[in-house]
Amino acid sequence: MSGRAKYLVIAELLRTAIDTGELAPGAALPSQRELAEAHGVTVMTVRQALARLTEQQLIVSEHGRGTFVAPRAFALPLGPLASLVDEAAAAGRTLTTTVLDHGSSVQAGEAAYLIRRLRHLDGEPFALQTSRLPLEAAAQIDPERLTDRALYAVLAEAGLEVVAASERIHAVNLDADAAALLGRAPGTAALLSIRESRTADGTTVLTDHAQIPGDLGVVSAERARLQPLPRTKEAS
Repeated sequence: MSGRAKYLVIAELLRTAIDTGELAPGAALPSQRELAEAHGVTVMTVRQALARLTEQQLIVSEHGRGTFVAPRAFALPLGPLASLVDEAAAAGRTLTTTVLDHGSSVQAGEAAYLIRRLRHLDGEPFALQTSRLPLEAAAQIDPERLTDRALYAVLAEAGLEVVAASERIHAVNLDADAAALLGRAPGTAALLSIRESRTADGTTVLTDHAQIPGDLGVVSAERARLQPLPRTKEAS
């Protein structure tokens, strides 16, 4: 190995294997002893390398099972309004949907139509989403079409084109039901996105609550420093 610390070299080699897809998300890493023998180092050195990759959120360890390549996180862009289907496609990812249930419901004394969907990203559970629509809006759409269509697109075809939305994202812990559907343990940290979508006349036609496990989604935004205003010459 080079003059660099041995654990850094091992970590870099493993990171390259992950970045190139040689080690795919979910793939099991060799055992610590196997890695130590392969690189001619001690198990303690291997543990240092794995700790570095864990800090970088590239691998996860499961007690009694081993160490695995972490799922590839999806960056939730804070940019122009788009459906999750379109955002996933723009990132080169594949989003599919299972409609879990749908029907009318009364919340806080107000009747609405609820659609609950499990969204899969590249075949893995990614988000549990509950969409709330006014009854008159729901009467114009078929929830079963949402297995391969964005709800925004279905609403637009029904004459309810969404042009603006307010969204806030904060941290929650998954309850037992959400955790089971998303393949996580109850209490797992997650992101909760609450988005209220409006038509051109300002009418809210859709309110979404989407829960995403914290290791699968990150909030992403491009930001630029504001340029200072030009200074005016002082009067002489």
